[in-house]
Amino acid sequence: MTSPKGADHPISSFEDDLLGRKPFVESLAKALIEDCEEASENKRRATGYVIGLTGEWGAGKSSILSLLATHLGSLNNVLVVNFNPWLFSGRDELLAGFFGEIAVELGKTTGEQVSELLEALDKYRAAISTGLSTITNIILPGAGLAIDAANAAIPSPKPRSASESRKALEQKLIKRDVAIVVLIDELDRVEDDEVRAVAQLVKAIGDIRGISYLVAYDPIRVIDALGKGDGIERTRSGQAYIEKIVQLVIPIRPLLEYEVKDMLMAALSQRKYTQLECSADDQIAFIALLSQVLKTPRDVKRVVGNFAAIEPMVRGEVSPLDILGYCYLLAKAPTIRDKIARGIDEVVDDPHETVAIRRAVKKETPSIEGLFATATAEDSKILRFLFPIFGSKRTEDFDGDRICNRRNLLRLVYLGNPPHDVPRSDVDRVWQMDGASATQEIQRLVRDNKIRAFVERFIDLMPKLEPEHEDTFWTAMAKGLVRTHDWITSFEPQRSVVDDLETAIRKFGSTSERERVRAQTIVKALVKSGDCLIAPSLLRSHTYRYGLTGDPPRSYLPTVFTEAETNALIESEAPRYKAAILSGSQLKRLPDVDLIFLLLNMNMYDEALRESLTTQLDSAESFSTFSALMLPKGYLIDFKTVDQLIKVSRIEGSLNGAFGEAAFLTADPWVRQSTERMRSLLLN
Repeated sequence: MTSPKGADHPISSFEDDLLGRKPFVESLAKALIEDCEEASENKRRATGYVIGLTGEWGAGKSSILSLLATHLGSLNNVLVVNFNPWLFSGRDELLAGFFGEIAVELGKTTGEQVSELLEALDKYRAAISTGLSTITNIILPGAGLAIDAANAAIPSPKPRSASESRKALEQKLIKRDVAIVVLIDELDRVEDDEVRAVAQLVKAIGDIRGISYLVAYDPIRVIDALGKGDGIERTRSGQAYIEKIVQLVIPIRPLLEYEVKDMLMAALSQRKYTQLECSADDQIAFIALLSQVLKTPRDVKRVVGNFAAIEPMVRGEVSPLDILGYCYLLAKAPTIRDKIARGIDEVVDDPHETVAIRRAVKKETPSIEGLFATATAEDSKILRFLFPIFGSKRTEDFDGDRICNRRNLLRLVYLGNPPHDVPRSDVDRVWQMDGASATQEIQRLVRDNKIRAFVERFIDLMPKLEPEHEDTFWTAMAKGLVRTHDWITSFEPQRSVVDDLETAIRKFGSTSERERVRAQTIVKALVKSGDCLIAPSLLRSHTYRYGLTGDPPRSYLPTVFTEAETNALIESEAPRYKAAILSGSQLKRLPDVDLIFLLLNMNMYDEALRESLTTQLDSAESFSTFSALMLPKGYLIDFKTVDQLIKVSRIEGSLNGAFGEAAFLTADPWVRQSTERMRSLLLN
């Protein structure tokens, strides 16, 4: 039977075995039964060996025992007794349970010798442990009427030595011509006292001819439980004890990388994850990495099981490869995962301001060793993949769904979108709207002060969105960011949104030639729509990159246009930008002033523009708007620059009159602060 999907159960069918363990299981059977391959219908003998099947937790010991039980169960005259000490507690209960399991299996057979064999078994049990109930009382409920009837016929045993009882039992076994194989699993999971009790039990009955034993355990754990003293002495004494009990030790071989990969792909496929939402090359590369760090079948089951549970919660939001890596940490390095969850800013590329400042001031470069002292070499490989800050090379410069971005790591830790964040479905919905509907939705987001969160999420997803809706969306975005009323009356998030969008276009366009062409298409759509916000902001960044402003070139800035293309586009756009200033729409409706400073820096801001903007400052509302545009919180400007934009001497008289302090007493605090700063700059 195939183990349930998602469950960490051992397999019981060779059809489910991906590791080709059938020859190994058959060899184990030969070591346990003398005539395993003979076609005899009436005769079989157990070798009487006590074999230790060793391996670390999760190495597949239980699956091998299950496959072995299936194989042995298909043979005639073989009784398989499965004994799990984890189901019992204490020496007496373990002993009773052990003999009870053998009695149950014997009771399933037929023949005149069954009652005699059960009687011999009970006498031997009584001889090695007085004071316990008879076999009849220790058999688990539901064992069957045949067993009850057989046990009822057993007379009360007479006292007999353990040696005599053992010989009598062996004779009955020989006469019965049945091979009994006892499979003992999960010895390493019980308490130390119970490990010793099982070891004593196996030692007491391990030399009975006609019964073979296969004991599965983690040798490190069991040796420690059986040892006495501390350190090396404990290990030596524990090893010596094991050697008295187990005649043949068979370690489970380690998995090869290709076997781990096959198990990973099979486990993912079983849960319908044949192709993750990433490139085939990226998937192949990361599966290869996981195949290096996962060591046991249980490791694979736990990682994929976690992935199957978590992935639907953040589907479409976080890179599936990052989810797999995170699930590795959950399964194999929970302490590291907990430390990441408590200190998200320490591992991401875009930490909170306080951590960013600390990194810059102290010139810190976070390291795995400094943050995660317990990290193994395998843990470090996964951490370097998940967080490039630890020195790994990015596959892309624009990783919108990677957890090296703070928002996405929060999503994964929260197992969903954090409070006040925007789900992908909202971005997809707006992306696919018609132009008018998308513009209205963006205007609503601006009014509700949710535009910043929306744009941040959009930027994360930008590379994954289908280009067919690109022109419509960007046109709607440029129109939706324009103020729907005259003058600035309170804080406006659009300015920072414009900066984020133009930066995103440049970063996206610099990742490859294909994306560069796509980014240029976006800018062309913006220009065609009459955009006076995003396109001029992007062009201004290009002027800094190429040193067109007279300052040294900022070669680190990503671009989508060459220097010649930038000059040509500015030349063609300048008349439109000038018209926005002359018509008053720049001052009244545009929340960003990059087009003004682009013209100023390129020596295209002429006297007509200066005169027009000065004339437009004819009211308290116009002056406060001008102040909020030029001197919002966090921005600086000098007197000389302001005087280049307007004729300061023409409005000096109004600074203590129409533009005086009293005119702004009831204004929004954010607007009033900018106005006071502008008044102070111009008066001093």
